[in-house]
Amino acid sequence: MSPAGSGSRGGAEVVPIGTEHVVTGLLLVDRDRPVLNVDGGGTWRLELCSFAGQHFGDRVTIKGRRVGFDVLEVDWIRRSGTSHPTPLSWWRWALRGDRPRI
Repeated sequence: MSPAGSGSRGGAEVVPIGTEHVVTGLLLVDRDRPVLNVDGGGTWRLELCSFAGQHFGDRVTIKGRRVGFDVLEVDWIRRSGTSHPTPLSWWRWALRGDRPRI
């Protein structure tokens, strides 16, 4: 898997850890882990709360922070065509900065 927009190692720009991204694509599960197949190519592995399962199989927009080579820690997620995101970041506040795991 490769992160969307990360570029290649052959001199292209690599996106640094900690950058924020808003990406749209198809939310799926690959080997028991949520992934976003990004419109236009690329795949992000996702760290998000288990209750986000209501969105699996849907085309969604996600805002998150890059925490690994191809990993986004999700702040919010919304189905395409809706205006209100499902906030996921409150788990981090409740757990004092720990990232939730599925």
